[in-house]
Amino acid sequence: MKEEVEEQGGSVCSQQYFFRKWRMEMSHVTIPKVNRFLKCDICTKLKSCLEKTTGREERQTLLQERESHLFQQK
Repeated sequence: MKEEVEEQGGSVCSQQYFFRKWRMEMSHVTIPKVNRFLKCDICTKLKSCLEKTTGREERQTLLQERESHLFQQK
């Protein structure tokens, strides 16, 4: 990203400044050390409910909720 900004003639802040701002303004965001591609709580909950559900209508509702959620994530 830094290279792209510099190629377009933009200026880039120092890494030290970036991390300071990150800690101040984005402290609620964490990046896991083990796996950066974990599912969010909503994805996990919907998947769990789908595995337990046997009713056709309830399952269809959950699938629609999941599809809507995944569309928002894109």
